[in-house]
Amino acid sequence: MAFDHVTMEISGFCNALCKWCKTGRRNRTRTPEKSFLSYDEAKKGISFLTEHGIINRHSLFDLFSWGEPFLNPQINDIIGLLCENEMRIGLSTNASKYVAIPPEYLPQIEYLIISISGFSQETYGRIHGLNFDTIIKNIGKYAEYFRNHGRSAKVIMNYHVYQYNIHEIKAASRFCTEQQIIFSPHIAYLADEELFLPYLTHTMERSLLEEASEEILFGMIRNLEDTLPDEIVCPQWDNLVLDEKLNVLPCCLFTSAKNMGSIFYFETPEEIRRLLKENEYCKKCMRSKQAQIVTSPMEFPYGYTNEAVIIPKVYLGGVDGTFSEEKTMQCSPIQNGDMFRLRLSIGLDNRIIRFDPLENKRCIIESIRFYAGGEDLPIISTNGTAKEGMYWFDNPDPQLVINVDRHDGCSDEIIIEGKCIWY
Repeated sequence: MAFDHVTMEISGFCNALCKWCKTGRRNRTRTPEKSFLSYDEAKKGISFLTEHGIINRHSLFDLFSWGEPFLNPQINDIIGLLCENEMRIGLSTNASKYVAIPPEYLPQIEYLIISISGFSQETYGRIHGLNFDTIIKNIGKYAEYFRNHGRSAKVIMNYHVYQYNIHEIKAASRFCTEQQIIFSPHIAYLADEELFLPYLTHTMERSLLEEASEEILFGMIRNLEDTLPDEIVCPQWDNLVLDEKLNVLPCCLFTSAKNMGSIFYFETPEEIRRLLKENEYCKKCMRSKQAQIVTSPMEFPYGYTNEAVIIPKVYLGGVDGTFSEEKTMQCSPIQNGDMFRLRLSIGLDNRIIRFDPLENKRCIIESIRFYAGGEDLPIISTNGTAKEGMYWFDNPDPQLVINVDRHDGCSDEIIIEGKCIWY
């Protein structure tokens, strides 16, 4: 079975100094070597993966692992290559460099994750070691660019929660609400298997343990550990991980030093999976619950989310009129009680869509209108109650189904306008 998910490192280099990260920690003691995946090598690799059935036609490619992908001078060429091959793309950045992705590539970007470790120079500099003002400026530019193209719901600020930056979570959340991007606080952990495994097995060097205990929320990590099963089918076995030289890695915990050989040595996805499952480190990793922890959500559990904002979804209907999670589009964030205007390119081959404004909340939708090319598109069904120009939803899964069958020559873009009030 082909891999639906590929982690392809396009930069073997990162400019940050994150203390508890594999690459950042190494950067603190020596000058890192700049190593990038070239466009030509990426093209050769993707052709090989496709020809040998190792990936699907619409596989998700994460162009990051331990490096900073936006430092690769050919990042947009590689993104364009994946778009030409109809692949989906995931991106992550520390936002130290702003790169405008050509707008025609944005529909295939599933997410842009921005990692941040504090909301002031004092806290952010303690881990990342970069200029906080530059980072915030670039986050704003990414947010504005994606927002101007109707894609701001794709931008996620991953706020790494340490003991010393908890007091800044609310400020970071407010910033994300203002920028109309997703705020996602996560418990920071030891992002280096050479540190985390010894910690979990109680063999960590004492001085390191004392230092880390002053910053990492180890109590929360141990609480999480207690809730996780002793054995799992590791999701990393369904993730093909490649370094910037297109070597196969056991999983995303590792850099090229632990590679299993060039991808060009493998003929089938089954060969790769067999080697992954035979890897001795995997057994140690699961026994210690490292695998279970790093593949769990690791969400900071105190509700610091920008709940004044929701992210509507649009489900694209199949030829049989059914909807599935596999064919969905996230809209831009909308504010509670404010008028919104969403623009979506859904393709002319779609005949119906389902608009789900939010989940797990009841709501009222006012002045809702769907149209394309100036023509109104009819609402053909709903699980709410239509009353006086409004739709009332007493259930926590509000839905509107719209006929989007348009005449030839019409634009594939539809516009959704209205106001949503949730409670």
